[in-house]
Amino acid sequence: MALTYFAPITCGWEYFPNNRGFVVGLVLCGFGLGAFFFGFLSSALVKTGDMKKVQVNGQKYFKEEVASNVPHMFQVLTIVYGIIAATGISMVSRNPEVV
Repeated sequence: MALTYFAPITCGWEYFPNNRGFVVGLVLCGFGLGAFFFGFLSSALVKTGDMKKVQVNGQKYFKEEVASNVPHMFQVLTIVYGIIAATGISMVSRNPEVV
């Protein structure tokens, strides 16, 4: 995952050479906020009315309704991740004055 930090940080450094720490902070903040918001989104896609766990042989599991929503959650998240990644990739560019 850390390999994906390299391109936006390098391009940001080229555009803002006097604010390198700020650029790194913004990039890392974006990665962290993405995980934060997608945690809520994935939970919202899986949740049903009752999220109580069922105990089977001493282990706690979610109910069948929750488990049946997981494949749909992965499909939706894959599409959303793909759109965001394509948009982000298209916006990353080198500074022509530096290159």
